[in-house]
Order: sequence, then structure tokens, then C-alpha cells
Amino acid sequence: MEQIHLEKITWDNYYKLTKLGLKKEQMEYVASNASSLIHA
Repeated sequence: MEQIHLEKITWDNYYKLTKLGLKKEQMEYVASNASSLIHA
């Protein structure tokens, strides 16, 4: 089982966060991190 790691979003880690990807089978169900941040 994978664990979840939460970390505060800062300007130092923002770029890395937007580059995280989804598995192919998740793409139709989950928005990208970049899209989620824009709407947050």
C-alpha cells in the first residue's frame, strides 16, 4: 500500500508539483496538479 505525503506548497516546490504526472488509467478521472492549483 502506498502512503500519502502532504507538504506545504511554496514557490520553491511549485514547479516540481506541476510536473507530477498521472498514470494513464487515472487521466480521465483526475485533474492534473497544475489544473487543480489554478482552480484552488
